[in-house]
Amino acid sequence: MDINDLFRHSNKADLEDLIPLKTINNPPEYFHMDDNPELCPDYSQIMQMYGHDIADKCYYCVTVMPELIYFDKDTYVLLEMMGVLMSHTPRNILEKNINEFAKEIKELGLENENVSWKLSSKFKISLLNYYIKHQDVENYKDFIDLYIHSEYGFGKMTQKKIREIFDTPHKKEGQTFINKLPDRVTIYRGEGDKSTSLDKALSWTLNPQTAYFFAIKNSQNTSYLYTAKVKKKDILDYINDRNEEEILVYPENVHLMSKDILYSLDDIKKIYKNEYTNAQFVAFELMKSYNNFIQTSAFAMNSSLHGINHMKRICFLSGLIHEMLREFYRELNDNTLITVMTAGLLHDVGRVDEWNDLGHGKRSAEKYESWFSQYNSDVSLLIQYHDKDDDVLEKYLEHNHVKRKELLWICYGILKDADALDRLRLGWRDLDTGYLRNSISKNLVFVAKQLLNVNYEI
Repeated sequence: MDINDLFRHSNKADLEDLIPLKTINNPPEYFHMDDNPELCPDYSQIMQMYGHDIADKCYYCVTVMPELIYFDKDTYVLLEMMGVLMSHTPRNILEKNINEFAKEIKELGLENENVSWKLSSKFKISLLNYYIKHQDVENYKDFIDLYIHSEYGFGKMTQKKIREIFDTPHKKEGQTFINKLPDRVTIYRGEGDKSTSLDKALSWTLNPQTAYFFAIKNSQNTSYLYTAKVKKKDILDYINDRNEEEILVYPENVHLMSKDILYSLDDIKKIYKNEYTNAQFVAFELMKSYNNFIQTSAFAMNSSLHGINHMKRICFLSGLIHEMLREFYRELNDNTLITVMTAGLLHDVGRVDEWNDLGHGKRSAEKYESWFSQYNSDVSLLIQYHDKDDDVLEKYLEHNHVKRKELLWICYGILKDADALDRLRLGWRDLDTGYLRNSISKNLVFVAKQLLNVNYEI
């Protein structure tokens, strides 16, 4: 079991798969936990401590480790029992807590933020899905409220039930906004390996950034970004409670225009094996060559946002983009690969501030030039202008009649794209793919996210 399998397994807490405690005679033996029997109490132990009322509603949820939980299928109260047992919570206190929690859920609803914050994040998604599946939705407003708080949307509900609700006369939540839309609307959808399949999906968005986020949010494998058109009259509703600009529409009314792949690192290693190997090799060599120089910057060595790890990622991403673009630009070669990757590795070496450090590009270039007597002028130029708007470099190249200006412009775009992709470290809303200069860079959004994970080493 690798780290990704472990992650998926540990986060799968589906309440439909719970094993009733009273059906397991010997939990330590059943779960192969003979060395730690205290982690697997049996029915008689719980019954003696808390009585049949509690024991009959205890289940084992099997993730990485078997976990004992209390779950009342009628009131939706769910508690992790190991904490209760380890703290030796008295029966009267446990029952009081259960009753008070049940009362809150009944009065406010499980999706209410005053209730949901008390739930274990490990079980929150599956509990909300269970709640939605078994609730009698009385009106459209209740249905939408439940949907907004369900992580996986309509995936757990039957298509028949969904259509019954939408086809019943009701007032759309976003009717005023929908009225302002054109007759045909462009919509986007991100699909990861845990997403509802396209033939059952109702949820789209007007914002491509939101679609990118959902494509890579929980996925471990290849993801996709879909672009489509929908007629305004076919829009079921518009919801923006979560600032996701969500459009709801039946699958048969979606007219698909394009499907863009978002590669995973595993994809890159297989599909672009040579490109990956080249970028990886040069990255390691440059890191060794410039290690002493980088360490002269106390900021680079200590910064959490713009420090050495950020610069290493930009170095590698620059190389990867460069190699994937070679087939489109004959000007790119081994020398330009080293140039753009060196600029990526050293681009922030002169920073002194974590945020709007105006002029840090020029400062970094000057530091690079002063340290190396025979510095590469192209590397210096890329470093100096990486923190400026495109038109600033464009004017400089034109005014100074710089040779190879087209080549430098290509390298500049590669560096800027790599730096932009790593903005994912600040949060998914900080990366605007509309500003990426090379289409291939958009295919690397998932890779950029995975590089932030310590489990992926370049």
